[in-house]
Amino acid sequence: RLLHRCASGYYFAVLASPPCSTFSVSRLFSSPSASDGGPPPVRDRDNVMGLPNVPEPHVRELRESNELIRRTVHILRAARDSGAEYILEHPADRSSAAERAEIANHASSQSWTYIDRSEVPSGRSLVRLIWVYKRKRSEALKARLCVQGCSQVHGVDYDQTFCATLRPTSLRTLSSIAATCGLKMRRWDFVAAYLQGELEDGEVVYCHAPPGYATLGADGRPQVCRVEKPVYGMAQAGRRWQRSLFPLLREWGFTQCASDPCVFTLSRDVDRAQQRLILGCYVDDLFTLYSHDSPNSLYERFTSDLSSRWNMEDEGPISDLLRVDISAADGCVTLSQENYISHLVDTYLPDGVPLSFHKTQAPAADDLPATVEDALRTKPERTVDDTLRQSYQSLVGALLYCSTQTRPDVAYAVGLLCRAMSCPTELLRAKKGISTSLGKPC
Repeated sequence: RLLHRCASGYYFAVLASPPCSTFSVSRLFSSPSASDGGPPPVRDRDNVMGLPNVPEPHVRELRESNELIRRTVHILRAARDSGAEYILEHPADRSSAAERAEIANHASSQSWTYIDRSEVPSGRSLVRLIWVYKRKRSEALKARLCVQGCSQVHGVDYDQTFCATLRPTSLRTLSSIAATCGLKMRRWDFVAAYLQGELEDGEVVYCHAPPGYATLGADGRPQVCRVEKPVYGMAQAGRRWQRSLFPLLREWGFTQCASDPCVFTLSRDVDRAQQRLILGCYVDDLFTLYSHDSPNSLYERFTSDLSSRWNMEDEGPISDLLRVDISAADGCVTLSQENYISHLVDTYLPDGVPLSFHKTQAPAADDLPATVEDALRTKPERTVDDTLRQSYQSLVGALLYCSTQTRPDVAYAVGLLCRAMSCPTELLRAKKGISTSLGKPC
């Protein structure tokens, strides 16, 4: 009965003792009405392994259509076997609110249409929808409903996928222009940007119902979604969004940069003054540089027109973009990655920086090239633990991002580490040294 209540959408299963993990559970049927708040939260130590009371033959299909059911069974079994207390909470918490907000975005964008399973063309496979959660800078929980793009079939579900992104050199160039010309910098965000794009004619993807929001069709089987918008996670979603945004910018009179297609420039005479507007596009973020901000200025006209077409938010003067902190004062624009680097140091050096690394300002020891060569030479004889290898590769990738954005002083050392991504044993000390160097002033 307890699991049945979870499956009906009334509760979330939460472990009350560490590790605290929360899993939203699939609704096998329609959600409760707004007036029906559902049963109050309960605590129960009884056997919870009874199956939901769902008539056959739908049990197997409902299990297959929703991985969260199996995960909930697993965590409740673990709680029972370990003696840990578990709590069932009504889905009025923040995670549920974030999910409802995401579902509302899809409803307003008409992202998909529910159809019966029998309406899916023969030979077409169904792609899964999954929930992805993220903690925003404001500490608010954000839920994103994504298509598992890895299960799409090339040539059937999609064709071309390339999507340009703002280059790091363009970010530095635009910041330099803002400092030299005294331009103001502001950041705009397209709310659920991909959902505001358009798929090409005849481009349709069929998906299972969103986890937690499954419904039954007229034939008694779970309905599926005929996706009609570029939902996040689709292989072609970014490309479709750009094919909606970029033509509009060109129609407005912007000139697209030849060296970076994500940079647009516009100059016009407004009120007897030459006004400039420069845009840097990174997926759903718009890095805006402008010279005037009066009510009738070029900037105000453009942002008003764009806001009337799409759902946008003005995030104010830009403070960060692409994990790069941006600060402007007294005609100077400073780019840094202090917050990002501090996060890396806290993650990969949880016990603090060893004292031996404080003795030098160099990002790596003089013998690093020899150490890398030795690691490569003995590679066939070594067996490296997968966890160790993944940890090494993850940090080296993060260090490489820093070296290409704001810290070229560590580029040589990071480049050496990249040569031995599969044999990190002797290089663990070197990567810690580079992490420590990043945490020091240049």
